[in-house]
Amino acid sequence: MIDFEDPTPIATPEEFRKALLAVRDSEKGIYDHKELPMIEAQYYSPKHTINTTQLAEKVGFTGYSEANLNYGILAHRIADELKYVPGSPNPNCDHWWRTLSYGKTPDQNEEIQFYKWVMRPELVQALEKMGWVKKNSDLS
Repeated sequence: MIDFEDPTPIATPEEFRKALLAVRDSEKGIYDHKELPMIEAQYYSPKHTINTTQLAEKVGFTGYSEANLNYGILAHRIADELKYVPGSPNPNCDHWWRTLSYGKTPDQNEEIQFYKWVMRPELVQALEKMGWVKKNSDLS
């Protein structure tokens, strides 16, 4: 069984940096499908944690399905650069989002009970080192 909430690193900050630059410099760039705004929305969320409904609202998608789809597309592009395949119990669904985040089940006392994505700390470090985001100690 795959643990979607496992924060074990899949790459170093330097490997993430190289993958992000390769995606940025690729034919499609990194601005297709609001990719950089998605990364920024998650980064600037408390503890770099966001659910798909929040992501949709912050980036301007029509709903969580569109956010989920586009996050997965970006994650897949970065995974390809990292040569990472997340795997899944379902062979038809690879859960590419796990390239950028690990999961977090909401606590029972939370008002909104949506599954959340927590940005991988190595990705946070890469984004900060690259200057793509402005480091804010209040977010950690």
